[in-house]
Amino acid sequence: MAKFPLIVNGKLLNAHLNDENLIVIDLGKPAIYAQAHLPGALLLDYRRLQKGELPAPGQLPAQEDIAEMLSSLGITPDTHVVAYDDEGGTRAARLLWLLDAIGHAHYSFLDGGIHAWLADDLPYEVDASTAKKSCYGVDLFRVKKQIDLDYLFARYRDENLQIWDARTAEEYSGERVSAHRGGHIPGAIHYNWEQAIDRTNDNRLRDLEVIRAELNAAGITGTKKIITHCQTHHRSSFTWLLGKVLGFDIAGYPGAWAEWGNHPETPVTTGK
Repeated sequence: MAKFPLIVNGKLLNAHLNDENLIVIDLGKPAIYAQAHLPGALLLDYRRLQKGELPAPGQLPAQEDIAEMLSSLGITPDTHVVAYDDEGGTRAARLLWLLDAIGHAHYSFLDGGIHAWLADDLPYEVDASTAKKSCYGVDLFRVKKQIDLDYLFARYRDENLQIWDARTAEEYSGERVSAHRGGHIPGAIHYNWEQAIDRTNDNRLRDLEVIRAELNAAGITGTKKIITHCQTHHRSSFTWLLGKVLGFDIAGYPGAWAEWGNHPETPVTTGK
């Protein structure tokens, strides 16, 4: 099978769709999947990627639930998973973050998702694809320690750590409140995940060096450990992926603002 980069374009992927040990996962809306999806792509309900329990719905599901989900898709530890969606990449990136969290080593993100694929006039299907089930047991996981509230609460002022807030400017400032309290973690740097994609170019990533320069101007230079978050670690899964592409030492905070903003003892800053 071909060696895929972390970010794969449609032309390269299309040439290898029939490779052994390759599975393509569509995280988009069922209605759009029914209209057009990559040949052989399997539809996965995004909700299965999160625990879904308050106050922090973005936490990882139970390991047994992850194992059942991956097995139902036919994924094994040797499978190279390519993920895409129809909204700009956040759902696809969340699947890749989950795979990384359990130690799955082989995964890629389809740049631009279904919109770029169709714009490039690549082949598609409308009939649903079915998976050949596998057995990806919890015993095969190599689970990585995740960033939790205690870790971040103890270190958020560490001079060797940066917090990347991937939400909108209104959420960051506290003008829009999506938890008990609005605002941001003191010292967090704002860069909206959506700035990294080009909506006029079929949701493809903008030039990486331009993005790097914008992040650098904001204060995210890649010289320190970075923890990224949004409201539920949906959008910030994309910034986690972007950080990896740029070579940053980056981790996601799955508790995200839903956990931090609803906790009675965490510090909060408002304003721009």
